Amino acid sequence: MSKRGIHFEGIIAPLNTLLLLAALALASFSLYTSIYNWEAFTLKTGGMLSYGEKLQFYLAGLLLAAVTFSVLIVTPVMRRSTKERTQMDKRAQTFKTQANTDPLTGMHNRRYFERALAGYLKEFNAVEATLGLLILDLDHFKSINDNYGHDVGDIVLKEVALRMRAISRDHDIVARLGGEEFAVITPYANREQLLGVAERYRNMVEALAIRHGNIIIRPTVSIGVATNEGEVDKAEDLFKSADQKLYQAKNSGRNRVAA
Repeated sequence: MSKRGIHFEGIIAPLNTLLLLAALALASFSLYTSIYNWEAFTLKTGGMLSYGEKLQFYLAGLLLAAVTFSVLIVTPVMRRSTKERTQMDKRAQTFKTQANTDPLTGMHNRRYFERALAGYLKEFNAVEATLGLLILDLDHFKSINDNYGHDVGDIVLKEVALRMRAISRDHDIVARLGGEEFAVITPYANREQLLGVAERYRNMVEALAIRHGNIIIRPTVSIGVATNEGEVDKAEDLFKSADQKLYQAKNSGRNRVAA
């Protein structure tokens, strides 16, 4: 809605209230004056209206104007304004969700992950709590795309993402960073606990048998592990530490965890 429309609505609503109050006053006045007998009044006065009767007719006209204005103008405008605000709120929420979501897997995207990691690290360092980070990369994923096509590669990514979300804890942040790379922020997990979490993800991926037609694909994943233990103050440093461990896992033969 434009600023002009919002300003117009702000004027109409109080005016509508004022007119309806006037209508209520008229109804009360009409009830009071309805005890007069018009025929007796005519014989007595010759049909001349007194100040009170004139006022009653004026108020009756005002009542008619108020009701007409409310029904034909105010109510439709306010309904339309409410509908437009609801639609705008829904669109804003949709845009926000799209901006933070990976369209292929439905996971959080890299943009959301980077903000979340920086925020979590700051808060957990402030209370001296442990924060863990896993960086996961599917092994030989390029060969899947090259041999079977990108559509099959997308199926593998979606299946892995589905299983990752299924075994993650409610307060973990699970994200797709791009390509075949994923990340998991794990609050309140020390190094030993984080290794157990990483092995659970590795075993889950290794157990997958993704069927596409006559093709069965068995992916594996390499995982790098890092925590904020040791006074890690920057999210970039925590990510770099986990990423270095990921390459260590890759160079050590893949399908393994390095910490």
